[in-house]
Amino acid sequence: MTFQTSSYIDRLASEGIVFLNSYVTQASCSPSRSSLFTGLYPHQTGGRPNEPVGQIGLAYNNSGYSMAPRVVTLPQLLKAQGYRTGIIGKLHVYPETSFNTTRTRSEYFSHLSWRSRSRFFPCER
Repeated sequence: MTFQTSSYIDRLASEGIVFLNSYVTQASCSPSRSSLFTGLYPHQTGGRPNEPVGQIGLAYNNSGYSMAPRVVTLPQLLKAQGYRTGIIGKLHVYPETSFNTTRTRSEYFSHLSWRSRSRFFPCER
């Protein structure tokens, strides 16, 4: 068996940190992801009068669980500083417009079968 050398990855591994424990703000994926993207607890991402209830439950169509438009996400902050941002894999946090992509995932993947939709999502400038 032939192995490829990867000096940059090897260096990253030798100088990196191993985290043995991790904690989340909520046991289900959508609320936990909203915390990672915003730095807020899930119940802080909405719930004021005339706002969505917040990302306190699983995100799916018509669930009612969604972040309020006022909530700023990490991708928004990075993009404002000139970084290119994109979504890789499953987002599962509503609304998708909170992530500053010019098109929704369904517009990118409308030509693909449901089985292959999570394979690629291009970066936006």
